[in-house]
Amino acid sequence: MNAKILMRFAKLMIFVLTVLIVSCSKNALDVPISNKDSNLTLSVGDDYYIQYTGDINLNRTEKVYDLDLFEAPKWVVDSLKKKGKIVIAYINVGAYENWRPDAKDFPPEILGNEYKGWPGERWIDIRQIDKIAPIIRRRFDLAVEKGFDGIHPDNIDAFENETGFNITYEDQLRYNLWLSQEAHKRNLIIAQKNVPSMAKDLYKYYDFAILENCFIEGWCNTFALYYINNSKPVFAIEYFENNPNIESVCRYSKLSKIYFIFKSLDLDYKTATCTAFK
Repeated sequence: MNAKILMRFAKLMIFVLTVLIVSCSKNALDVPISNKDSNLTLSVGDDYYIQYTGDINLNRTEKVYDLDLFEAPKWVVDSLKKKGKIVIAYINVGAYENWRPDAKDFPPEILGNEYKGWPGERWIDIRQIDKIAPIIRRRFDLAVEKGFDGIHPDNIDAFENETGFNITYEDQLRYNLWLSQEAHKRNLIIAQKNVPSMAKDLYKYYDFAILENCFIEGWCNTFALYYINNSKPVFAIEYFENNPNIESVCRYSKLSKIYFIFKSLDLDYKTATCTAFK
């Protein structure tokens, strides 16, 4: 009996703590379940193109373009919009990058461990939203100024990594919901990037998903469950360097309705799709 009481008390405390943490983020759970103010129509079955390096190929037929916020000139975004494309801005919201034009704006006390494999990149302490918020808001504002339609927020999985900070799931949830709120305030759609363990808590507040290596790592189904089944598209990238079995990936794509694209790690113009397997 005592064990049962303790278990119920523990579950109650976890629930209360989660509610308190999330409510501290300016009513983060009041984030619109979808971006109702947007005129965009992003649907399951839409196709997707991503390129961050080299001259952007403006002649692709895909509906959705994913470009780097800082690297893509406004005229490129404008050209794509005139062609009816939906253009998404890649923004690193979870790590500092020393080559970005706003790198000097990051307070040293929020900089953590180096991001392994990416020189010049360091994790940031997402618990300190008050110090991060001005930087992220300026970046989202720049996305609006350049004409982007949405946000591709990278590194929203600090709690699963060695950041140098004691970041919990609840800390990450609070931050990720805040990001959704800030995007929707600006009439921008926003993607959940990876982190399948959070899909159950984020799919109502995010408009679509962008995944990397989900097929080769075996976790795509989570996003089919929470996003595809709720009529929200999922765009998945598999990298040539990992030698994916393209035919197998494309068979799965047809069954799951997740849109797959194959790219090199430098995300240049080189691209393969599942068109040949339809």
